Amino acid sequence: MVLKSVVGYALAFISALILYYTIAHKFESKLGLKTLEKKNQKKYWLIAQWFSTGFLWSQWLIQDFANIYVFLSSALSPKELLVSLGIILLIMAYIFKNKGGKIQDIVTKKSNTGNIRSATIIDFLYGLI
Repeated sequence: MVLKSVVGYALAFISALILYYTIAHKFESKLGLKTLEKKNQKKYWLIAQWFSTGFLWSQWLIQDFANIYVFLSSALSPKELLVSLGIILLIMAYIFKNKGGKIQDIVTKKSNTGNIRSATIIDFLYGLI
């Protein structure tokens, strides 16, 4: 199980680097930034960003729930399942309420999160992976 987790994190890291450098080169160049001038394009990318981020978060939650429930008793009652899911979702709601907290502050300071197009594409592809 530990080996699978380590391989998964290694795959995620390598994939993230390749995706970021491939997509960032195309969409974050000076030419790429100038093509997002129209208001309709900005609105489209904002909507796409919401969907791609929601998709990515759903995939993370599914994976996290699967990892947690592998270690719990296989005789989990429906009530226990709902209570545990509720607790985990409350923790996630707290993180959302605090806008990601300190981790999000670090991510925002250390990365180019201003370009919505590359972030949208990366979120969607990373969710697929």
